[in-house]
Amino acid sequence: MTDPVDLVYAWCDDTDEKWREKRLAVAERHGVAASRVENGAFRFRGGDMLRYSVRSAAKHAPWIRTVFVLMDDDQTVPDWPELKNGNVRVVRHSEIMPPECLPTFCADVFEHHLARIPGLAPRFLYANDDTLFWDAVAPSFFFAADGYPVFRFGMRRKNNASDVEQTYRSGQDVSDRLLRARFGMRPGPRSMIGRLPHHNVDAYLRDDMLACYECFRAEIEPMLRYPFRNHDIAHRVLYAGYALAVGHGHFRRATFNTNYASAWWRRLLPRWADSLQVVSGRWREAPELFARFRPKLVCFNDGPDTTDDDFTWLRAWLEKRFPVA
Repeated sequence: MTDPVDLVYAWCDDTDEKWREKRLAVAERHGVAASRVENGAFRFRGGDMLRYSVRSAAKHAPWIRTVFVLMDDDQTVPDWPELKNGNVRVVRHSEIMPPECLPTFCADVFEHHLARIPGLAPRFLYANDDTLFWDAVAPSFFFAADGYPVFRFGMRRKNNASDVEQTYRSGQDVSDRLLRARFGMRPGPRSMIGRLPHHNVDAYLRDDMLACYECFRAEIEPMLRYPFRNHDIAHRVLYAGYALAVGHGHFRRATFNTNYASAWWRRLLPRWADSLQVVSGRWREAPELFARFRPKLVCFNDGPDTTDDDFTWLRAWLEKRFPVA
């Protein structure tokens, strides 16, 4: 595949005083200022992770054409060399979202508008700043020979999620219900319905994302006016499901890992992982896990139990892995 591929990051940093005051004021108006789950500070920490993720993309996916960094209109752009490269562009929420959806502090809201980024390539990747390209990847890792995206899913979702995960999984349930109703999609060995996505860098077709939004516009738009996470907003897995339903995507049982205590991946052999997710509080296990499973993509999940010392350790470790700005 020789078509250009772009990379989109969603980013914020709660150390930006102006942006933080804006968030807290909106949260207070909506009665969620004290909610750890919907508005916990851990959801908005930057921790310099974006710098290392951009470095990892430059090192391991140099075929990416343009990197777009999506952020709130009032978020200050960091004075980093990584963002001053000519291939990196900052995009503000107001450039892609209608005024009635702003401001928003919820990824599940602005992710419905990613395909509206001006100048975005027909094929693009979407990442959070806590995901990194850990080894060399080709476009074929994300897009099949026919040009359609590969969508990776793992185990079945269960109802025993922690409080921190509840809104994340509820959003996936909302998307499943929409796909069942519109396309008759059902659970199965080759179905994404009821499965957890691999929670890492995802691939999309811009035009299919726009078509999916139009397909579900009546259902989606009423969901997008609440500025924080809640149980009623469709997760972006909706777009993967739409692509699979219309034959514009490929389902894959992912060889992805998490280090949750009961994770199914413990049955896997070493050196067999598309991606690996390291949960909050256990980041320092990453060197041993990455050496065992050699993942292509990794994710460091922040959480309420992540400490400043954890970030200090992680930055030092990533600086050694990706020293080139």
